[in-house]
Amino acid sequence: MPAVVAARPRDARGYPVPAITPWPDGTPAFAHQSAFRTMICLAQRRCTVCGTKMPPGPVYRTVDGESAELIAVALSAGKLLINVAPAFEGPGHRACMIYSAVICPYLASPGARRKIETTVGPTVPRGDTRGPSAAVAGYDGYSWEVGAQGLEISFGQPVELLSYTDGSDLAAELRAEIARERRTGSAVPGLPAG
Repeated sequence: MPAVVAARPRDARGYPVPAITPWPDGTPAFAHQSAFRTMICLAQRRCTVCGTKMPPGPVYRTVDGESAELIAVALSAGKLLINVAPAFEGPGHRACMIYSAVICPYLASPGARRKIETTVGPTVPRGDTRGPSAAVAGYDGYSWEVGAQGLEISFGQPVELLSYTDGSDLAAELRAEIARERRTGSAVPGLPAG
């Protein structure tokens, strides 16, 4: 677990709570996303997983198979990727997004289904599957605005793609990234709980 994730507040079971998770009644609501907390992260260039500042340079997010395929083609062909559809989940550190892909039940498993309907941006119904493949994608930056569908996030050009089928496929990459972060000692106070 990245040190900045390990420092996050925990739920009653001991699981670290992502920075964008709402806390209704003092209890974290996993699988939900607080638009307010997400907006703070976007405006202050904070990781949506750990809540700490992201340094200049690439930002990361998880993507599904179709998006990952488009990014892979653009990267291999050396072409610009123009994606006009906004994203509704914000960016984070490389280590935090890899950790999310490994540990989050929905992101880690191709057969996982959403337990709840999500309404950040377009509604994603309960029971939708992640699909057979996914990736952690790095981008040269992002921008955001409050649009007709809520917070709309636009990512820049892709600079890296870590494709996976199962989250465990990224375990070695996660260990290497955590070791790199330990060597560089990068940690900034994060967004508090609640």
